[in-house]
Amino acid sequence: MKKLFTTILTLVAFLTVASVTYAGPPQSRRRADGRRLEFKAALSGAQEVSPPAPVGGVVTEATGSVKVEFDKALTKAEFKLKVFNGVDVIVAHFHCAPAGVNGPVVAFLFPFNPAGVDVNGTLASGTLTNADIIATSGDPCGVPINNIASLAAAMLDGRIYANAHTIAHPAGEIRGQILVSGGPD
Repeated sequence: MKKLFTTILTLVAFLTVASVTYAGPPQSRRRADGRRLEFKAALSGAQEVSPPAPVGGVVTEATGSVKVEFDKALTKAEFKLKVFNGVDVIVAHFHCAPAGVNGPVVAFLFPFNPAGVDVNGTLASGTLTNADIIATSGDPCGVPINNIASLAAAMLDGRIYANAHTIAHPAGEIRGQILVSGGPD
């Protein structure tokens, strides 16, 4: 009887934890005001990954932030990427990989500019659609990404990061893992 009680208690605990941690599909994650949940990241050199970054990341004065919001139908994503103290920024992307791992590009945020630009504020903003997604699957993404809905799902799983690349650090100068933002700015 004691073993049955322990088994039932363990099962109830597991189901309770599972129901709390499962967030549901992206379209079910809405703020109380009915708007989509937002995703945000703070970008820094310390989040760059070795190799090719030095151990401990890239030493830089640059920092940044990105904010992403998906429409209710998951057909587009609006983004704003800010870079502060950015020198010679040549390109910025969303990549697919968990924190601490380098991964493939899934969408351009700022197009390649070989001359680089200096920036201290908004580097890029716009709207991504399915046509902007560069399809990828397998390692290190762990999930296929081929449209806006799958990009949203990957963000919910913590598998998307933003990266700004510079002439001095073409593999990436500042990086930030995208996370769900539960409240207003």
